[in-house]
Amino acid sequence: MRLRRNGGSVLQTELIRDMRLLCGSLVFVAILLCAPSARAQTQSVLSDSSRAAAFDRLDRTSRMLIATVDCAQAAGRARAQGLFGPPDSVGRWGQCLHKDGRAFGVFFTPDSTFTTAQNLRVVDFANTVRYRGNVDTAAILAEARASREAVRKGMPSFLRAQREAAPLSMRSDGDSIEVWLLPTGPFLSRTAPTVGGERGFVYSPDGRTLAREIDASDRFRTISIPDSGRVEIRSSEDNLPLISELIATNLLHDRGRDVQLVTNAFTSQLVGPGSSAVWVQIHRR
Repeated sequence: MRLRRNGGSVLQTELIRDMRLLCGSLVFVAILLCAPSARAQTQSVLSDSSRAAAFDRLDRTSRMLIATVDCAQAAGRARAQGLFGPPDSVGRWGQCLHKDGRAFGVFFTPDSTFTTAQNLRVVDFANTVRYRGNVDTAAILAEARASREAVRKGMPSFLRAQREAAPLSMRSDGDSIEVWLLPTGPFLSRTAPTVGGERGFVYSPDGRTLAREIDASDRFRTISIPDSGRVEIRSSEDNLPLISELIATNLLHDRGRDVQLVTNAFTSQLVGPGSSAVWVQIHRR
C-alpha cells in the first residue's frame, strides 16, 4: 500500500502563478564533507527485496514532492487572501510544514546566517487561520539553509540550459533534508510533459552537510500523452526510475489514466483508485 499526499517542503519566495515560473513562483526561497554525486537513483544490481524497498522509498518521495506543490499553491492563495497578514508585510522566505497529519504554510525572513527567523507567520490550512502554537524554528531554518545551498549548487545548470525548474524541499527518512530541483513540465503540461532533468541533494538534519547528490540532467526529454488509452512512460534507467518519471506516473494515475512506467528491467503499473492504489511490477528480463 502506498503513502499518498504526505510530505513536507520548502519552495521559494513569491508563490505559484499556475506554476509557470516555478523557479520564481514556488519561490518561497529567494535564491530558496560532500559525497560523490550519483548519475541517478541507485542503479547497481539489487535483490528483488532491496529493489522493492528502494522503489517504495522513491515513490513516497515523489508523492511528498507532489504534496509540496499542492501546499505551495495553498500558501500562495492564503498569502493573496491576506491570511498571513497584509501581503507586503509577509516575510520573503516560505515553507510548508506537516504536523499531526495537517499542513501548515510558513513565511519568515531569515538573517544572513540562517540562524534566526524573523517575522515568522504560520497558517493552518485545515481551518485557514493563523497558527499560534509552538513551531520548531531550528528545523525550519535548517531546511531553508539546505534549500539555499542546493539552489546555489544546482540552479546554474538549469539557467545555462534555459529550463524552468522548481526548487522543492522536505524532511525524509531519518530526518534528513532532501532538496529537489525539478523541471516544471510534469506539473504544467497534460499532453506533452517533460521528465528527467532533475537534480537532487540530500542533507543532514541540520542542513549543513551534503550527504548525497543525484544528477539526471542529461535525461531531460518530452513525452507524448495520447488522448485516450494506456500511457507508457519509457525510462532509460535499469531498475529504478527517476523521481520525475514517478511524479509523472502518479499525476497521470490521479487524473484517471491507465499508465505504465517501463525501465529496462521492470514494468510498473498503479492498480486501483486514489490512495488505495498499489504498484504491480513485472520483470522484463
